[in-house]
Amino acid sequence: MFSEERKRLFELSFQVLLDPALEHWKYAVMQGLHHAIYGADGEMLAHYAGFPRRMVGLNSHLVDETRSVPTEGNSAKEFAVLQIGDVMVHPAHRGVLKRRGLFFSVSEEFIEHYVGAFVPKERRVFRWIYGFPNDRHLRIGQHLGLYSPVGAMYELSWRTTNGLPDTQDAQQLTIDSQRLDADFFEHNRKAFDDWSFGQLEQLAQGLGVCLGRKHADWWHCRFLSWPSYEVCGYFAQDASKGVMGAPGSSLMARLKGLAAIRKRAEDDRIVLEILDCLADYSLWPAILFAILHSAQSDGADEVRCWVSEPAAVFLKDTSRLAQVHCEALRLPFCLASGAWALPAIDKQLWVMGGDTDFR
Repeated sequence: MFSEERKRLFELSFQVLLDPALEHWKYAVMQGLHHAIYGADGEMLAHYAGFPRRMVGLNSHLVDETRSVPTEGNSAKEFAVLQIGDVMVHPAHRGVLKRRGLFFSVSEEFIEHYVGAFVPKERRVFRWIYGFPNDRHLRIGQHLGLYSPVGAMYELSWRTTNGLPDTQDAQQLTIDSQRLDADFFEHNRKAFDDWSFGQLEQLAQGLGVCLGRKHADWWHCRFLSWPSYEVCGYFAQDASKGVMGAPGSSLMARLKGLAAIRKRAEDDRIVLEILDCLADYSLWPAILFAILHSAQSDGADEVRCWVSEPAAVFLKDTSRLAQVHCEALRLPFCLASGAWALPAIDKQLWVMGGDTDFR
């Protein structure tokens, strides 16, 4: 869904060229929604987008504007939210930090249309909206009563040159890894979707968090559509009992975890970034060890992972950790509509770098 007007505003706003393939992925493949304000001459002056996401969370995360929580136990549920992106105002029309400004108008109109108090319940598809605004957008959004923080993002770092963390799980298990391609997800779609929901459900129930739904199409569209990413599957073996799973069983039957990674050069070092990861609940330490070991074998000097607070705490308990970056994660809301969602998800969103539309 190419838009010449969006492309021009994007390049004026961010001072970088908009890759047509990236725009197609956001607005065609990911079915991004948007609202724009135009000038009298037809030029796009402001733009606000939201990308539909399926989430897995507990009943407590589904609280509505009446503050009522579903009563049928606190089991894991799947529901829809919007993740904001491409929030832009033409440089010549910035600086108005009041409710008559373009930023407030385009933001409020989008939010009210999709999650506002006047959206009938039967037409309300999305529970709430969240995003990753930069510091400037955060300050403006808070000033106008649009944004409120619901946690923090941390960039974790492991230096492979310092030796690898040694955990009991890693000692007991041997992890085989193999690169996964589109055929794997196509041929194992149902089995993989069931497996991935089970792992998300365990995290939701075990840690009380709310996570993005990572089905087969997500891994395919988000990562395998781009040559700079690869998805590795991890298959556990028990050193004392042999292969975990029946002889000759498929890769899917032996899958214990997977991760989306990319390698890049940074100054004089090679950095491997974990953009997304999912594993059997009890095997996260072993899967992390396998990723670090593979990175070391491939010559990477450092492994990094950009994660929200609940994931950072969880990973911190598994291995040696150095915190190198911290940036707030925000949920935008309109005072007339979305403020009721804040207590339900405060510091409970589990997101990683791959959940964004810009890493």
